[in-house]
Amino acid sequence: LDVGSGSGRDVAWLAEMGHEIVAVEPSDNLRKQAEKLHPHPSIQWIDDSLPVLSEVYKLNLRFDLILVSAVWMHIAPGLRERSFRKLVNLLKPWGTLILTLRHGPTPDERIMCPTESEEIYQFANRYTINVVFVAKNEDLYGRAEVTWTTMVLRLP
Repeated sequence: LDVGSGSGRDVAWLAEMGHEIVAVEPSDNLRKQAEKLHPHPSIQWIDDSLPVLSEVYKLNLRFDLILVSAVWMHIAPGLRERSFRKLVNLLKPWGTLILTLRHGPTPDERIMCPTESEEIYQFANRYTINVVFVAKNEDLYGRAEVTWTTMVLRLP
């Protein structure tokens, strides 16, 4: 499951590696562009979003891997715990959740909220999922003021 698939870059790579992907993207424009750009039979595109993921829940599936890349900063702090709980509930036993957290100033044209890894540690503790890897990374676009934290969590 890729929540916030955007242009579909990650789901296309995963599909090429032989995985079946449910790609969630709430932006009609992005989702339609991604579907045209990556018309792979192993990708199922869905119009849905956190914190509810109602369309994903209707599929009645559990996932080995959930990717939430460059999305968490778009979720209002008051909706994050519910979002986290929904994601954990969609994992299979031993399932993996990968979150990337953006740190740095918000561009004027975007709506973003600050993110902190401590929040994820608290949620992980509350919902009994283990943080198994954390990495801090520079921004791939070379923005000196922006950094990222990648957190990998695994359900027991």
